[in-house]
Amino acid sequence: MDSINEKKAVDTFPFPYEALSRLQTAISPDIDKEPSYSARSYDNQGRISDVAASLRSKLGYFHTRISSSSFLSDTFSWQVKTAKTSDQDHLLAKAISQADEKDYSLEVDRLATIRTATGKRLDSDDATDFATGTYSYSLTIGSDSNAISIDIDNEIGAPETNRSVLLSIERSINRLGVDVTAELHDKKVRDYNPYRENTYKNVSYLTISSNSTGEDVLFSLSDTSGNLIETMGLDKITNFGQQNQYRLDGVQVQSNANDITIVPGKVSATLFETTDSGKNLLINVKQGYTALADELTQIINDYNKLITWIDDNESVISPSLKTTLFKNLSSINIQDRTLKIETNKNTGNATAVRTDLAPLVNLENKNTIDSDLLSIGLTLNNNGTIDITDGFKTAVSGQLRKVYNALAGTDGFFTKISDAIDTIHGKSENNYVFALNSILYYDANGTDRQSIYKTNSSSIINFFA
Repeated sequence: MDSINEKKAVDTFPFPYEALSRLQTAISPDIDKEPSYSARSYDNQGRISDVAASLRSKLGYFHTRISSSSFLSDTFSWQVKTAKTSDQDHLLAKAISQADEKDYSLEVDRLATIRTATGKRLDSDDATDFATGTYSYSLTIGSDSNAISIDIDNEIGAPETNRSVLLSIERSINRLGVDVTAELHDKKVRDYNPYRENTYKNVSYLTISSNSTGEDVLFSLSDTSGNLIETMGLDKITNFGQQNQYRLDGVQVQSNANDITIVPGKVSATLFETTDSGKNLLINVKQGYTALADELTQIINDYNKLITWIDDNESVISPSLKTTLFKNLSSINIQDRTLKIETNKNTGNATAVRTDLAPLVNLENKNTIDSDLLSIGLTLNNNGTIDITDGFKTAVSGQLRKVYNALAGTDGFFTKISDAIDTIHGKSENNYVFALNSILYYDANGTDRQSIYKTNSSSIINFFA
């Protein structure tokens, strides 16, 4: 956590004692109230931003992990073939039943990227510098040019803000329905104004990005009337869309997407990272239940790592994340509370049930997932992780359809997890990250003391602003 302020005083508290009643946790009664002390406050704004980005990345990776498994896909064939990769952080692969048992070598020199223009950061709530009028610009995609205009009403007493102008640009581009998307970003950053020491301010900016990686979507923005786009810094491309470049069994290949073909219609892969010079990634296509059990074991281990990471960062991740992730599952622990399903005693509807943190689920789902997993050698723990027993490999080789139904069927565990991740992505992962802990340290008469407050970090910042 980054230090946001430090104040020293004698005989004067840095903020009114009564103000602490607004904090969720009162001051520890054992803090000395001697007149001489120093107080420092800390805020986790930087960590919040990092966790939001990490959450998006980890959920996205695991979602791809599920979809990259031929067993967990809708097209699974009961003649089992698996494609095991040597480094799953760099590459995921899958094979269908008709694929040959064979090894493939892959070197990744470059990933495919999207084309992006990133605008300047502007103070969100400041009045715009643009005068009242109509501002026109063009969005050119390939050889097609789209004429766009927005109106700015900057009247005295009710001026438009920088954010409202950026929002108008975002909507004017997205309204076109073309292969380019505008996105408005809001961030809280440190204010380095010397007269507002150690405070934060809100800034907004736009990114204009192609909807797909590679070189197929080439676009540019330019003013046709006024200087709106140039002033916002959107007339310059900050990241150029490019094709990937890799070598498959020594043969150089380029493509626009990081979902690549190894053998047409039989073996495919997804690229995540480039490889070091001379280092090969291996894809091993094998037939047999042992290989499938190993693949599923690795997926479950990756899932457990995701859940453990969420729990390890619970101070800045809202409990609603797990509520959403496990919305159709029972007996999942969310920050020391277990989603135990109970029959609602206040209603005569036998299909209605109640949970501690989730609203309503169907009674038919009660313990179904738990028992289905247990029947194939997997134990669903209260915190959402899964333990693998020796019976799992036996179930894969002897009860494959039962394993499939429990994990990948219509009501399968990973089917529900995948649907929940879609929901989280649809709302934006940032909605599930917030500031929970701020810490105040006190030094009184040489004695170190501390008190932990569970509140939104902006409240703490305001005390010291």
